[in-house]
This record gives sequence, C-alpha cells and structure tokens, in this order.
Amino acid sequence: MDVWVGIRDRGPGTVVEVAYALAWDLEARAPWRPLTAEAAREQDVAGLPYVVVYRIPGREVPLEVRLVSRRDHYVGLWAYDDQGRRTDELDLRLLDDPSRRCSGPGHG
Repeated sequence: MDVWVGIRDRGPGTVVEVAYALAWDLEARAPWRPLTAEAAREQDVAGLPYVVVYRIPGREVPLEVRLVSRRDHYVGLWAYDDQGRRTDELDLRLLDDPSRRCSGPGHG
C-alpha cells in the first residue's frame, strides 16, 4: 500500500501542510480542537492521543490523517482520495510483549 500516492501524482515539489488536533471529526472530516505544533509535541511526550493531518493547499479534504497515541503504542493511518473517500486504512501497534514477537530465521 502506498499512502503517499496522492502526493506523488502531483509531481515533485508538492507542498503539504501539516496540522495537529486533539481528535478527528469523522462526520465533518475535519480536525477537532486544533493544536499548535508545540502542544502536539507535549501531547506526544505525555503519551496522550492527538492527530496529524496532511493536506495540499487548496484541496478541501486531507491526503492523510494519522491518529497517534504513544501510551497505547498505536498509530492509525487513514488515506483519502480527492472526493474525500477513505481509500486506505492502516493500524500500527508496537508489540511490547516479547511472547508476541516473531522469531526464527529472518526474525532476529
């Protein structure tokens, strides 16, 4: 899955805006309670959840939304097409339980 396909399709030098918020409003497809970069950094250091929104200037819907929660060892990623439809979704979790990690050849 290539979540950056929307950016690559627009050629090199594409400007991407980054915004932060406490949450993502699914219905409105908009950040809820925007945060400054510094406030998002503080949320991250404290392990509290926040979202990162990637947009191209002039495009109404985001390219991508990432839901981050270090405390929960979680990053969720949603990619959107030009019509605002969610086209890809990815859930990433850090496995801190050694019994759940892969082992054997090729899995150090």
